[in-house]
Amino acid sequence: MGVAVIPSKVNSASSDTWPRKFLARKLSLSFAPFLTMFVWFWVVAHWFPLREGRDMMNYFLCFRDMLQIEPEFPLLMLFRTPLTPLFYGTCFEFLEVTGIELVLALLYAGSITFVFAVVREFSIFGAWTLSALLGVNLWLFRWFNAVGSETLQTVLLCLWFSFTFFAMRSAKLLVWVGVALIVFLLVFNRPGNQTFALCFLLPLFIASVPVKRRLVLSGSFLITYAAAHVAFCSLNYLRYGEFCIAKLGNAHLPFYRLFVQEHVISPSNGPASLRLASFVAEKVLTNPIYQEYEITQDVFFRCSTQRMFNSMIYALQKDGPADDFAILRDAGLESIRQDLKGSLLRYLEHLVTVLDYRDRKPSKSVICAILHALSCVRGQSIIRVTLRKVCRCQPKATCFRQCRYSPRTREGGMKIGLDCNAR
Repeated sequence: MGVAVIPSKVNSASSDTWPRKFLARKLSLSFAPFLTMFVWFWVVAHWFPLREGRDMMNYFLCFRDMLQIEPEFPLLMLFRTPLTPLFYGTCFEFLEVTGIELVLALLYAGSITFVFAVVREFSIFGAWTLSALLGVNLWLFRWFNAVGSETLQTVLLCLWFSFTFFAMRSAKLLVWVGVALIVFLLVFNRPGNQTFALCFLLPLFIASVPVKRRLVLSGSFLITYAAAHVAFCSLNYLRYGEFCIAKLGNAHLPFYRLFVQEHVISPSNGPASLRLASFVAEKVLTNPIYQEYEITQDVFFRCSTQRMFNSMIYALQKDGPADDFAILRDAGLESIRQDLKGSLLRYLEHLVTVLDYRDRKPSKSVICAILHALSCVRGQSIIRVTLRKVCRCQPKATCFRQCRYSPRTREGGMKIGLDCNAR
């Protein structure tokens, strides 16, 4: 009876060559979308170059004072988390604009590739389709290619999504320590991302792993995240006397949206709201600018704006109670409890508005940008007329590089920015 003999080369290949080939195959499948998105970034960046983002100057001031023993604006250091200031501050310190664009191009391509790797597990066609849709989403690109926390937020969310997806197949301790570190980086970028700490529950749903091992993985996540969280809060306490990730947390969640966007904060909502109204009457409305425009307590809450919110924050920081912004959190929660169903519906409506692209017309922005470039050539009267009628903007008789799409701005309101028709 013959015995099948397996060659030694095949035997050795199974333990050495195969894993390397498998890894190489995985990397090669991701290299194509990465390279495609990297090239696409430079194509689109020609029309939409790096621009100033939201609160850019605050980020640079934060970076400047980060290692100062006595920073010029200590409250700014508490209001901002340091990841975005560190990232852009370091880039501008050591790189030219082209170098920064190169870094952003790599991050842009990497972010889409992270998502591609997940979708590819289900459908290669679906993965390429999604990558193409993300690539032609020019509002996402303009959001990404700007000096602001949105860039790192996008990168870290995509990294978290991909890493956590594949971590659900693993029972290794270091993998879930890695997930915890990514979650902390999300918090380090934006304090609102602390909700991602709920990821400690995910290991409990890993199939074909003993319950004891699941609890160990969940515990490793919690210990790692808690250690990083407490360490950063302790640093803020030692430097600024505040044990927190960011001081504006109570002021923003959920109060900011309810006050500035929905205008539903009212003294009649409860005791905390009434105390806030009394404080506003004594410390905010006594300001000459509010007296000049005859802003009453009723108008302040019914026609609330960003500037009014800033005035209230400044007054609370200067003359408020020891717990500072806790009164804003309590007033926000009172408003929600006053109308639970309405609060939920307004929040869903807000999400729909954020995701609604019908009025943004990104394709129109591209057309206008191209027409602006062509209008730099003398004698292009037809193009100039098109710019005025379709894009509603005036052509600029400057060089090709300096032509930018500049839509016609609307007239502003009063000096304080009242919008009494918002309700």
